[in-house]
Amino acid sequence: MSENYGFVDVEAAEHEPNPDPTSGMAFGKLTETLECEEMRLNTCTIPPGDAGPYHKHESQEEVYILLDGPGHVNVDGDLVEVPESGIVRLPADTPRKFVNETDEEQRWLMVGAPPVGTVDDMGEFVMVEE
Repeated sequence: MSENYGFVDVEAAEHEPNPDPTSGMAFGKLTETLECEEMRLNTCTIPPGDAGPYHKHESQEEVYILLDGPGHVNVDGDLVEVPESGIVRLPADTPRKFVNETDEEQRWLMVGAPPVGTVDDMGEFVMVEE
């Protein structure tokens, strides 16, 4: 069996609070734990009624996978409904944010490639005005 793989239990992963003090969101940065080289991988936990920051990544494509749903993603001003286990691909330079309009906590898995920027700057994360 190969030793050149990584494993993480999403349930047990450490989560950091969102740098925005008005949001209750938390991020689990999994890139380093899994020793990813060609992508960035994070989880995001969103409390009921909360939303992520409206942002874009200048040169990183992302895929969002809704682990607990249903949910919504605001994609360039359009609110897209996402069923549980739904997957959304977002091209680089497209404004987006998570929106939790439910009474339950939501968890998303986010995969970004190529691995631009750093783990700390979340892949050239840029805030966008709505």
